[in-house]
Amino acid sequence: MMAPAHKRVSIIPIERPFLRVLACYVHETFEASEPDFSKILIVFPSQRNKFYFRRYLLEACGLKSIMPPVMKTLDEMIEYCYECSGGRRATLLQNIERNFLLKKTIDEFRVKFWKDMPFLKFIAVGRRLLNFFDELAKERVTFDRIEEEARLGHYPEKYVEDELPILKNIYDRYRAALKQTGYQDAIDLNRVVHEEFDPICLKEYDQILVAGLAATTVVETKLIKRILDELPSQLVLHSCPVDELEHMSQPDRPFYVHNKLLRGLDVDLSNVTMLQGEMVAEPVMRVKEAKTEAEQTLYLHSAVKECVARKGKLHRIGIVLPDESTVYAVAESLRAAGIVYNLSAGLPLARSLLYSFLEQLHEVIQADYHFEELFTFIRHPLFKNAVIGGQPLRPLIYGLEDFMIQNRLNFFRRDALVESRFDPLVDLLQRGFSTVQAKTDFSQYLQGLVDYLNDLLGYNDQFLKTNTADIKEFFEQLHRLSKLRMMQEMSARSADALRLILWILQDHRYRVEGDPMRGIQVIGLLEARNLDFDYLILPSMNEGIFPRRSEKDMFINQKVRSKVGLPYAQERENLYYYYFTELTKGKKEVYISYVAEEERDVASRFISMRTDATQKDDAVTKLARTAFELSKREVKKTPEMMKALYQYLQRDGLSPTALSDYRRCPYRYYLKYMVRVTEPKMIVEEPGAKEWGEVVHNAVRNFYRYHFPRGFNEREFDHAESVMQRELEKALTRNHSLAVEPKSSTYIDLSVFERRMRRFLETEVARFKEGYEIFKAVLERKAKHHLAVNGAQVRVYGYIDRIDLKEEMYYIIDYKTGKIPSRSAFEIGDDFTEFQLPLYALMFSKEHFEIIGGMMYYEIGRQSRTVNIVEGKDAAVYLKDFKNQILIPTLEHILDPAVPFYQTDNDDFCDHCIYQQVCGEVHGRKD
Repeated sequence: MMAPAHKRVSIIPIERPFLRVLACYVHETFEASEPDFSKILIVFPSQRNKFYFRRYLLEACGLKSIMPPVMKTLDEMIEYCYECSGGRRATLLQNIERNFLLKKTIDEFRVKFWKDMPFLKFIAVGRRLLNFFDELAKERVTFDRIEEEARLGHYPEKYVEDELPILKNIYDRYRAALKQTGYQDAIDLNRVVHEEFDPICLKEYDQILVAGLAATTVVETKLIKRILDELPSQLVLHSCPVDELEHMSQPDRPFYVHNKLLRGLDVDLSNVTMLQGEMVAEPVMRVKEAKTEAEQTLYLHSAVKECVARKGKLHRIGIVLPDESTVYAVAESLRAAGIVYNLSAGLPLARSLLYSFLEQLHEVIQADYHFEELFTFIRHPLFKNAVIGGQPLRPLIYGLEDFMIQNRLNFFRRDALVESRFDPLVDLLQRGFSTVQAKTDFSQYLQGLVDYLNDLLGYNDQFLKTNTADIKEFFEQLHRLSKLRMMQEMSARSADALRLILWILQDHRYRVEGDPMRGIQVIGLLEARNLDFDYLILPSMNEGIFPRRSEKDMFINQKVRSKVGLPYAQERENLYYYYFTELTKGKKEVYISYVAEEERDVASRFISMRTDATQKDDAVTKLARTAFELSKREVKKTPEMMKALYQYLQRDGLSPTALSDYRRCPYRYYLKYMVRVTEPKMIVEEPGAKEWGEVVHNAVRNFYRYHFPRGFNEREFDHAESVMQRELEKALTRNHSLAVEPKSSTYIDLSVFERRMRRFLETEVARFKEGYEIFKAVLERKAKHHLAVNGAQVRVYGYIDRIDLKEEMYYIIDYKTGKIPSRSAFEIGDDFTEFQLPLYALMFSKEHFEIIGGMMYYEIGRQSRTVNIVEGKDAAVYLKDFKNQILIPTLEHILDPAVPFYQTDNDDFCDHCIYQQVCGEVHGRKD
């Protein structure tokens, strides 16, 4: 005789490993059936429970092989019972199909705010609405019941009279439209299981165990109750002792979810039995506040190292991810560290090769073929590694980039690419653009994408040979999309269709090969339920992530939810309370971290559930340069290098910039002038400080060279201003680095510089009135000079901005459209780095310093002014000191074979250096 249902409920203590104890219990209870357990059905909350239980049952039996029990997840059980009750799974619409039907319903109903909304914008709203409708079906709550409670509760008239009726009408119209199509959805599935399920469909099993559940819906609870009432079955929970469970009837209690479940099953708690197992000590819990995601990633790495150092088996270390968006970063950090892992959580398809390719292709089209998006796209591995007819695309990609940069083409246009050598690459690009912009039905559109991607893979042998899981899954998902129903009515066309495809695929994950019994287990929160680890690592334990916010609350007030029997905020929080307890109990050590960034700086409330064994980790995770021990770079001067250096200094010479580079960092000088590592060229669409400096310099040079070589006076000011504006516009148009189609903001900036040039001209009138004249002979012309150093003639050169003449004395001028250098940079001393003015004076005077009346920076900016670095009789003294204490020692230092090209010790010089990536400074180094 079968025992009463209320006597067939057991509890495995929360401190004990659930699946291990359950496996021992099944072995002991059904020992007579060994090794054939195939007549037993076990229902678990997640897929991962099945695999671990099978392994633990094998261990408990002490056999090499068994016929395991039939195992289903609760969701699989619901679907099975739906089919057994007459439901047809083939008629169930997928969510995206339901969204199409819902959108059509709302358009016909002409709901304000949602009427005529583009489908791509609507699907976010549609998803929330459908989730809400499904929740009502699972909890068997009607809109009539909600409206009744809302009226009794005296809620705002707008909500009761307007919003609720609209939701109800949408629901009714959607259900009517669904019925007309002959299809069903999740609402029908739950109704059928709740109303028509017959336990006879499970009669083939000798015993049914429903194990490890937490919160259940009304439909699930009724299904479990009928199984317990009418079939040989048991319910096994992972919970607290029975005497404690009796006091868990309120949502603020840790095991409220089980108290509610057992009450829903009409179970008398006094008849619940406890399944004992091995006692486990309270875990040591370590809590870490990380300032950034990067710091948390480093902390995870150190936590893993600590766990491994304690001689823990790798597969007994679990990294459980409340925020599964971090899975890729976690997996990459483990891979980079050479640590074996099993990615049970799966990787997001949005990180896959083909997804990124289509995403970048879409971005190029949306950006109207802008060069930045285009360059990113053609550097994609599918292009960069492609070989078409024996011709690699890589050289064509770099050639196309160079061509567009040299010709300042900031938008891709085929008619502008006059060189036929680019045709294989351009043909492939244009085929992709045409495929994405095709206006055809959805299935043909998908087939076009599949054909294009297949051909691309055919040009990439190494990708085809790998046959990686992401490629296989991507094509399978595209195939499934091509089978979607009702897509003929889709309003999305052209690039919008690709955007829709990417949106649908972004939440999918693909599995990678791994072994749950080998390597660190990286797993999602829900799949981690009931699993057993020695060491647990829980990152991203922030509010909003743990517990996660629900979108369902936007439709129904929390109080109404509570009254009508829908899960409300406090119940959902309690479920996470249970998850946290179930995850952390029975472990040796638990490592918890949360990110204290501005947008999510609040630690999860569950972290406060500490025990005496909790430890707060206040150690700083170093992210500064001392976090990475990179040696200081230096290059010794070999005889061959010295020979090349002498030749270079005698033939090409040194500019003020080269001398400044050496004084700041000899290693920078080596990279820039000896190795010739140059800054990557780019197309400038919006001039920055450098480009505007060139424009202003060229405009002023031409202004004086061709229009006012002797200066001008107040009477000529208006004409001078008009000429300066024209020269400024010409200089901007002719700028060699500015794009063919600059941004419109450039011309707004032009008006700003026109005002600045007016202030400059006003200052000029005053200078000319004081008697200064422009010495036209050297206006923006190249000057040069030779110096004898260590028996060699070293050439120095430069382009002098301007020299003014007054009373037979010459004044060296350097225009500055940006910041004026600090005084320490041009004063004679160890911090000297500004060579321009004194070197110009030396070259111009041929070392006859007595003719120099002064040297100054001429600021052309928000204000117009001159800043003297030296003037009068002090100029000659300054220049002699410059030559003897700065210039000659610097040249001797460069030519000293015993002094290597070494990295600077001054971090300030590294801030804007283009070689930070080359020398490793961007990553920090050991000083």
